[in-house]
Amino acid sequence: MCQKCNKEEKALDMVVEALINRCQDLKNIISSFIMKLENENLSWPHVLDNFALISGQVNTVLKILRNEKSPALRNRVLLPLLLNPDRDEELAVSINLFNAASSFFLFNVFYINKCFF
Repeated sequence: MCQKCNKEEKALDMVVEALINRCQDLKNIISSFIMKLENENLSWPHVLDNFALISGQVNTVLKILRNEKSPALRNRVLLPLLLNPDRDEELAVSINLFNAASSFFLFNVFYINKCFF
């Protein structure tokens, strides 16, 4: 019984470590994209490349979660280690920029589909 617990704990640790790494990569990619949106005049293909990169990272996280060797995380409790009740203005601006870019992307996809298909 104890060996089974150790195997489950090791599997959980490995999955959590993989998720932390992939989420950190995703965070870095999104931060980089937001910085480019703020400071550069990006061409449409460059914006699409960045969205494809973000989509690929999200799919990687989902593959880790769906892997049959991964323990069921929905049965686990998640407790935050640190909470801050103050509003983070930098985060709010970043979220607004990302939402604007997403809306722009979706609008153009629908417009292109409407015009060409």
